[in-house]
This record gives sequence, structure tokens and C-alpha cells, in this order.
Amino acid sequence: MKFLIYMLESIIIIYYIDQNYGTTNYTYIKSDTSNYSSYSYIDVVDNQILNLKDAPENCKFDIWKSSCIPEEVLSFFPHMETMQEVYADRVEDNGTFKKLFFNYMENLQFDYRAGDIDEIQFKNYFLNPPKHLKNNY
Repeated sequence: MKFLIYMLESIIIIYYIDQNYGTTNYTYIKSDTSNYSSYSYIDVVDNQILNLKDAPENCKFDIWKSSCIPEEVLSFFPHMETMQEVYADRVEDNGTFKKLFFNYMENLQFDYRAGDIDEIQFKNYFLNPPKHLKNNY
């Protein structure tokens, strides 16, 4: 009986210490960044594809921005047609995001070819579109 009481007291003390000081490794720490890896997959030829078909419209821009696709599209700069092809091939969407961002990308390309913006501005605008454009998604 003494042994049972001793074990019970020990378990209560250990539990108390663990709860107050977090001594076990079984604690859950919530990350501040969202993980959108479930929206991408690798196709047959080892290209990453961003699948936005099941994503909520208001999250699509954040998913796009957190993926590696924007950097991959920009790696083909200044070959605008190749950039458009890569974007069209790597992003799947049944909503409005793909079309709206494609139009935005075409406008940026037109501004770059017209000389209104330089390469640095093009890349900055591509990675950080204006707020009114984000709200349309």
C-alpha cells in the first residue's frame, strides 16, 4: 500500500512539473507560417505543379506566393513567352486566380517592353502585386 501511494504521489509531482515547466518533448508548437505544400505535386517529368482547384479563392494568392513557381517563372526572364508557358503549365486553377494573374503578368510584360519599368521593377511587381489585385482573388 505504501508503494502504491508513493507511485501515485510521484506521478502527480511529475505531471505537475511537466505541465508547469514543459519538460517533455510532446508539446505542440504552432507555427506562424502557413504550410501550403498540399496544394502542389510533382508531375511525370519532375516539374512542380501548383494545384489551386480545391483552394479557397481568398487563399490562392498566398499559396502561389509561398510556392517555388514564381521564382521558377522569373528564372526565364526576359523571355516573356517562355514565362507565360511555364506559368500556364505549372498552375492549375478552375477559378479566377490563374486568369487574373496571367493578365497582370501580360500587363507587366507590356510595361517592360515599352520601357516604363526596368528588370528590377518587373521582378518586384511580379512577386508583390498591388493590394487591389490581391483583393480580386
